Amino acid sequence: MDQAIKKNINSYYILVVIWFGLTLSTGALKFFIFNLFPNVFVGGMGFFLILLLHKEITINKKHLFLIFGIFVFFILYYVSFFYNYSDTNLSYILKILSLFINSVSAVFLSTYIIRFERNYLFYVFSSIGFVFSCMYILGFIKPSGAGELSYLNLALPVGIGIISSFILLINEKSRYLKLLCASLFLISLFAIIHLSARMVLISVLFFTLFFLFRYISFIKSLMIVLFSSTVSFVFFSKYFSNSEFLIFKFTRLFENYKDEPRYQVYINSIEYIVNNIGGYGLQSYYKLIGYYPHNLFIEVLMTSGLYCLIILFIFMIITFYYIFKDKSDINDKKFFSVVFVYFLIQWSFSYDFSSSYTVLIPMFTVISINYLRVDNE
Repeated sequence: MDQAIKKNINSYYILVVIWFGLTLSTGALKFFIFNLFPNVFVGGMGFFLILLLHKEITINKKHLFLIFGIFVFFILYYVSFFYNYSDTNLSYILKILSLFINSVSAVFLSTYIIRFERNYLFYVFSSIGFVFSCMYILGFIKPSGAGELSYLNLALPVGIGIISSFILLINEKSRYLKLLCASLFLISLFAIIHLSARMVLISVLFFTLFFLFRYISFIKSLMIVLFSSTVSFVFFSKYFSNSEFLIFKFTRLFENYKDEPRYQVYINSIEYIVNNIGGYGLQSYYKLIGYYPHNLFIEVLMTSGLYCLIILFIFMIITFYYIFKDKSDINDKKFFSVVFVYFLIQWSFSYDFSSSYTVLIPMFTVISINYLRVDNE
């Protein structure tokens, strides 16, 4: 009987891990299913898992307060539908509803995943990044320059795959697992350089350096950085046909930032925000500036106003507090801190709010996990 119960618990844990994997990869799934089905499926799967595991899920008063805060945030966001410049459609409204459902589901399911000291999510996303990298290298996926099937959307899972495989590489004890992780890391790195996704590359560099110096001695880390930088520079300059384009994108960012297309987008958006901090309505930016603002905070402020943004900032301050406080080993709980920061960087320079599940779900998960930790202590 004990073995049967243990087997069921492990099976449910795997299902929860798969749900988090699918939910955070919903955007990349558009390369295979270009409609709302992935959003509907992960929403339904989350609800089903909550019903299935309701006896195993632990919720305290802080979790209920968190859920109430999420509810208020989305209500304020939805209310902007009635603002004068609102210019939305049913598809967008359903995306926001899916975002709300998955955010609440993450709060519930995170209280189940905290019971396990494992690192399965790092392996899941290393594998996801590897699969997308191989499909891109072999020509099965041909991303466009913009839109939902752009090279940026393909680069996102590849980037988190690189970070996940690198963290596993420096933490696993088995030589065979280290070899596996190194292979996943190098293949995904090859793909991400070809994709020329600038902010993803910056994020990958930041996390690899951070965890390198965090878990390996300073001298060894410095030697690894110097050696790998030299080899990468020579290899990249000689063999990559898009090296000049990528170098141009980086130099423009630091030398001629006013030439950046996003610069004018931010300026135009801020001018409207200054004139009305109460917001203009759902997708009003299409009427006002012709496109979305390419920044999560600017979009929330422009859409639903200052109060909604303040609530979002409160959530993020709490999240960063728990991230800096956390001294635990590498496991699934640590994964959510890593993925939150990674995707927050991306959503600060691109993407719209309706696709921000990659930011909101890890954020609410980090808060939920730590609320349970504090309660247990």
